[in-house]
Amino acid sequence: MNRPIRDFYDHNASTYDRDLFTTDDVVSARRCHRLLRDGIPCNDHRDPGSLTPRILEIGCGTGLYTQHLARRHPQLIAMDLSGAMLQRVRDKMSDSPVRFLQGDATALPFAAHSFEHVLAFSCLHHVPDTPAVFREVFRILQPGGRFLLMEPNPLNPVNCLLGVVRSVERGMLHAFPGRFRREARRAGFHVQDCWSGSFFPAWPAWLSGWYQKLEPVLEEMRGIRNLAIFHYYHFVSPQDAQTFRKSVRK
Repeated sequence: MNRPIRDFYDHNASTYDRDLFTTDDVVSARRCHRLLRDGIPCNDHRDPGSLTPRILEIGCGTGLYTQHLARRHPQLIAMDLSGAMLQRVRDKMSDSPVRFLQGDATALPFAAHSFEHVLAFSCLHHVPDTPAVFREVFRILQPGGRFLLMEPNPLNPVNCLLGVVRSVERGMLHAFPGRFRREARRAGFHVQDCWSGSFFPAWPAWLSGWYQKLEPVLEEMRGIRNLAIFHYYHFVSPQDAQTFRKSVRK
């Protein structure tokens, strides 16, 4: 268990949503939609009480992205290492059918092949043993399941500064796409997609409309794209049974 990270977020849970670098609902909804693009069907009309949950969010924090996921996928299970952060999101989403669970991403408390999709928004850089996370996610995914990941771009100037001045964000400095793609492949995943996006913070709020119009344009500009705030990844568990069994045995 990563106790320093857990203790930091336990201590700062009550003020986390007021942090200058914490996004607002509009921006978090846009980033959530960007990560989900074609990765999960837009709607799930099945009765959330009749089936085993199919979707897991790792590192849900205070629910910045959980609330948007829950509108589309009420069968969601949201997990975080920090009990205090989980209490905050429980209070926010008290009427939601989402299940909240405290747990460690390097030792997921689920049986093999329990989920069709696993998502993680900007949390993997906090974990010292990221290969263990990829192995655990691969283990709990069904064949053909997807691991959708959003992580800070270390080449973005603001991320670089945060990684230097905030010890809790030091992992940002090493969150390079090549590393995550390599670790995912070693765990058994296929890399389906990887792209860069999101360029603006949540402030000032009155510029949010302009941000939304400009970001798709900036994403098409190669030099500018390399400085985006986030990298987005779609990793897929092999659907072919023989390939899947070989991957699991590694």
